[in-house]
Amino acid sequence: MKVNLRDVSFLILVRIDSIERLENICVVVNSLNHFFDTNIYVMEADKYNNKILYRMLKSKCKYIFHEDRDYVLHKTKLLNILTKYVLTEYVCLLDADIVIDKDAILTSVDMLRNQNLDVVYPYNGTCYNVQNVMRDIFMTHKSLRFLKNNTGKMDFLYNYRVVGGILILRYEKYNLIGKENEVHYGWGNDDYDRYTRFKNNNLQIK
Repeated sequence: MKVNLRDVSFLILVRIDSIERLENICVVVNSLNHFFDTNIYVMEADKYNNKILYRMLKSKCKYIFHEDRDYVLHKTKLLNILTKYVLTEYVCLLDADIVIDKDAILTSVDMLRNQNLDVVYPYNGTCYNVQNVMRDIFMTHKSLRFLKNNTGKMDFLYNYRVVGGILILRYEKYNLIGKENEVHYGWGNDDYDRYTRFKNNNLQIK
C-alpha cells in the first residue's frame, strides 16, 4: 500500500539530453509513484515538445512542458516557475538523477511534521556517481540494497559535502527566503546559495 504523502509536492526539472537522462527520470518518477500517494510535478524544459517524456509519464505525475530556447538550463529561473504549482505544506526539490531511498524520505517528512524543523536533507552530504556496469545492474533490478552494498566500488560525485540533489522543506519557509536565486545561471552554485540563505534566515536544518 502506498504511504500517504499528500502534503508533499515533489518538483523535478529536466531536460532530456541523453537516453540515460530519460531512463533516470523514468526510474525516479516510477519509484515515487510506486511508494507514495503524493504530488509529483515534472517540468521538461526544451526547444520543442516531442511528447516522448509526456507519453511515458502522463499517468504517473503532473507533466508540464516549458518552451525554453536557452542553450544553458537556467535551473533557478525554471524551478521558480515550477514552484507556482505547489499547493502543499511541504515541497521536495529533487534532481532527475537521484536514486530514491523510500525510508530516508519518510523519515525526513516525519521530522518536518513532528519536530521543529524547516529543512531536511535525507542524506549525509555524500553523493555517489553510479556509472557503467553498476548502473546497468541497478537499472535491471532497481535494487537500492545493491547500491548500498557496493558503495566501495563507486566514485564520489564530488570530493566535498554537497547540499543539493534532494531536500525537503516547509513551503512557507521556502517562500520566506525568496525561493531560488535567479542570479545563478546554470546549476551548481545555486545549491550552496540556497543553503547559505537557509542559515542566514535561522531556519532549522537537519
